[in-house]
Amino acid sequence: MARKDELEKRRQRNQLVPSACGGCVLKRPPFDDEYYYQSLDTGSLKNDIIIEILKRLPAKSLLRFRAVCKSWCAFISNSSHFSRKHLSHAVTDSSSFRVLYSLMPPLSVDCEALLKKDGPVQGRKLKLPNRYKQHRRTTGSLKREVANIVVGSCNGLICLLLKWGYVVLWNPCTRKVNKLPKQTHVKTHQTFYGFGYDSCTERYKIILGDMPSMPKTLAHTAIFTTSWRNFDDVQIHNEIYGRGCLLNGALHWIESAQWDAIEDDHSGPSRLSIISFDLAEEKFQKLVSLPSLVTQDTSAKVWTSRDSIFVCFWNGTVRTETKLTIWEMKEYGIEDSWTNVGHISFNSHPECYWPLKFFEDGNFLMTICGGLLVYDPEKKTIRSNSDLPILYMETLVSPFTS
Repeated sequence: MARKDELEKRRQRNQLVPSACGGCVLKRPPFDDEYYYQSLDTGSLKNDIIIEILKRLPAKSLLRFRAVCKSWCAFISNSSHFSRKHLSHAVTDSSSFRVLYSLMPPLSVDCEALLKKDGPVQGRKLKLPNRYKQHRRTTGSLKREVANIVVGSCNGLICLLLKWGYVVLWNPCTRKVNKLPKQTHVKTHQTFYGFGYDSCTERYKIILGDMPSMPKTLAHTAIFTTSWRNFDDVQIHNEIYGRGCLLNGALHWIESAQWDAIEDDHSGPSRLSIISFDLAEEKFQKLVSLPSLVTQDTSAKVWTSRDSIFVCFWNGTVRTETKLTIWEMKEYGIEDSWTNVGHISFNSHPECYWPLKFFEDGNFLMTICGGLLVYDPEKKTIRSNSDLPILYMETLVSPFTS
């Protein structure tokens, strides 16, 4: 009885107050996880049993189950403890992974469907939240407003840099979006960027940076945790560009040039390295050198899959037959653990490509010039599906999480 009285008092403290937009907002933060757990209506079954069942279901199914009753709706929608339990299971379930391959309009495709079907796979059109429909009046097109850069993906959240310098966290599954405070120094065209989760502080972090124009000068970098912080005392001795891939609490890039080598005017091509940014310590460092075949004269990409770092690069030139060679770092941070896991032959060198995922059965998912390709190493066949590839999971993680 005392427990019920305590819950009722907590309900009353969370009074609704009028908001500026004419609706109502909570005066205090939502109830804690204990409240949602105790109020979960599960009939004769114990709550723990129900939770163990629910966490194994796809996120889309759980969103439909919010209609069962009010307590289920509140628990599935608001319990951060349950969303973490569901996430821990989703990362091991291959059916939860999807590829966002277009933003105009937003389209995604199921990774498993790409492997099972021989022909093209129909993409799912994603719905953007209503709060962004107002931009149609001023810009004339929501498509131009939505995203200029896909900063990264982590735990089902996709980080987007909008055209006007705003950054948003978007969960395509729940359709929730958190628009972050504008950073005055953020440009819409960043030279390097990344998004990840710092398990030490249990916070998501965003990094946006511009490479300096001269060697050994300071890079302009901004980091967001709970607010934007300028991080301008970073001296980078290696050029890095594009989206950093996340693994073991760090973002990773392949250096595109070595300034020390450029200044020394080496006659031969230099061996490149993987540069990492530790999200907890907020430091750049050289992780390992790439395989000796990867030099400044090759076009190389880095990505993470199956808890490993992969690198692929081209041999050959644009006008001759080329071979895409794939290497895996079997042990994180150990240079001697680089292992050649295969190659794919093409008739020409594509100008734009991006690796996405290495499946357990050896199939390799990548994009070339905007099209999705699945390569089967046993059959040596390529299936195409049809500019913006990023892998994400369907989860219940809220973009409003710290």
